[in-house]
Amino acid sequence: MQSFCSIPEQKYKMVKKTHKSEIIPRKGDYISDLAFKEPKKVEKVVINYNTDKCYVDVPFYKTAYSTKEEINMYQGHGWSILEER
Repeated sequence: MQSFCSIPEQKYKMVKKTHKSEIIPRKGDYISDLAFKEPKKVEKVVINYNTDKCYVDVPFYKTAYSTKEEINMYQGHGWSILEER
């Protein structure tokens, strides 16, 4: 799950991308995606055996430059908006 902050509105959007994989990431691994300029380091991994899912958090440090265009770029690379806060 990837999150980024839009400072002027004091809101942020959580975005997610789903992959099917036999590989279980670990904290400290790096994940690459077309939406990232550089691979992102995995900060947290949560495995839910009841749902057979693995959730991975990667950092996303942004300033006031997060824009609707950036959100559209993520969506163009297969990410979807999970929630808005």
